Amino acid sequence: MKFQMKIKRNLMVNVLGVLLIALSYIITSTASFGYIGEPDVPENLLD
Repeated sequence: MKFQMKIKRNLMVNVLGVLLIALSYIITSTASFGYIGEPDVPENLLD
């Protein structure tokens, strides 16, 4: 029983890690895309 719980916990940690990596990758890719594609975004934010 304890062994099963250990496996489940490790699985949850792995899933969370994958989600975090995916989120950071999406954020960085969208941020870089925004900077390259729309150079006038900072000016709009300042107005």
